[in-house]
Amino acid sequence: MAAVLILVLREATTPVVTNTTTSANPSPVSGRDPAPVVIPALWIMWVIATLFLSLRVYCRGYRTSSFWWDDHVLVMGYMFLTVANGLITALQLKGFGLSLEFRPHMHTLSTTADVVNKMALVLTKTSFAITLLRLATGWHKWLIWVLVVTMWLIISINAVTTWFAACDRVGIDHYEAVLPDVCWSTMNSVLVAMVANCYSAIIDFVLALLPWKIVMSLQMKTHEKLGVGFAMSLGMLAGIVGVIKVYNITTIASSPNIPYNLSLLFIWGQAEPCATIVATSIPMLRVLFRD
Repeated sequence: MAAVLILVLREATTPVVTNTTTSANPSPVSGRDPAPVVIPALWIMWVIATLFLSLRVYCRGYRTSSFWWDDHVLVMGYMFLTVANGLITALQLKGFGLSLEFRPHMHTLSTTADVVNKMALVLTKTSFAITLLRLATGWHKWLIWVLVVTMWLIISINAVTTWFAACDRVGIDHYEAVLPDVCWSTMNSVLVAMVANCYSAIIDFVLALLPWKIVMSLQMKTHEKLGVGFAMSLGMLAGIVGVIKVYNITTIASSPNIPYNLSLLFIWGQAEPCATIVATSIPMLRVLFRD
C-alpha cells in the first residue's frame, strides 16, 4: 500500500513540460528517519503475537491434544507476518520514508511486503472464521462462508492490482519488478486497496459480534456464555486497528511529513494481523485458568 501511495504522490511532482519551461513541485523530503520508530514497533508487536500464539499452541496441542485446522491456519498466518516484518525491516534500513524517491530494490521490497502482509491478514481472519464454523449452525455457517470467500476474493484482487501500478514512466522511473503489459492508473490501485482495507475492517467487526449470537444458543451457564462471548469478541480490536489504518491512509496527503508518515503505515498494517492473532488466541487460553 505504501508503494502505491508513493506512486500517487509522485505523480503530483512529475515535471510538467511547457513550450519554454519545465516545472515541478518539489518532492517531499523527510527530516526524520522513521526506521528507529517502525522497526522496534514491528518486532515488539511480533513478540506479543508470538507469546499469545505460543500459549495457544501449548494449550491446544499439549494440554488438550486438540490441534485443529484453525490452529494450523493461524500458524501459517503468523509465518507470513514474520516474513513481512523481515521485508519491512530491510526496507526501512534502505532508507524508505526519507523521501518519495525509490532507491534500488525499494519498490520490490515494499510491494512484496504489502502482498505478504495481506496473506497474514487473510489467513489470521480465516483461522477465526474456522473456529466459529465449528460452533455455528444454519444461516450462521452460510454467513461465515460468504464472508471468508468474499474476503479472499477482494484481498487477492488487491494483492494483484498492487503490482499493476508499477509502470515505468519513460525517463522518470525504473522499477525492478513489474507485471508485463499491465499498467493501471495508480489511483485505481489506491481505490481497490481502500475497498479491501475497509472490507477487512468490516469482516473483523462482523466476526467479533457473531459469537454472541452463537454462544447464547449453546447449553452453558450464563456466566460462561458471557465470558466466552467477550473473549471471542476481542477480534473487534483488529477492526479498530483497521479503521485507524484506513483513516491514516485517507489523511496521508495532508500530513506535514508525508514520507515519514508513509512508513508509519507499516506499523498499522502489521498491527492488524498481530491483533487478530492475540484476539483469536485469548479464548483458547481459558484452559490455563480452568485448571
